[in-house]
Amino acid sequence: MSVRRLLVAYDGSADSDKALDWACVMARQIDGTVYVLFVLELYDYFALEGGAYVPLEEIYREKADQKLAEIREKYKKDGLPIITLVRKGVADVEVVRYAHEISADLIVCGTRGLGGLARALLGSIAHKLVTYSDVPVLVVK
Repeated sequence: MSVRRLLVAYDGSADSDKALDWACVMARQIDGTVYVLFVLELYDYFALEGGAYVPLEEIYREKADQKLAEIREKYKKDGLPIITLVRKGVADVEVVRYAHEISADLIVCGTRGLGGLARALLGSIAHKLVTYSDVPVLVVK
């Protein structure tokens, strides 16, 4: 099995930055492509911003778009093929769905200790990906 398409489940955390860096190093070595997916897990809640109600999705989507633009710019200098996307939904479900859409060979994600006995070592998204994904998953610490 060859690995050419690496999908990074990205949330802007330090751990997802490590996963992205790892995936990019590997992609350079294998002449692969990195796909970065940022999933907005939002519902129709609103936040008070400057005296007006604004959908939270707008606020978080802008931040996600900005972070992904920074990623594209950073790796563009190296000539590394990197494709970014923001989706709304349940993170682990959207990551696996997108992995199938792009025929990803590997999902790469970071890990965080988010509490709970079952997730003492893995963050909840990483835990769900490792447990339920039929695409191989690499968790970067």
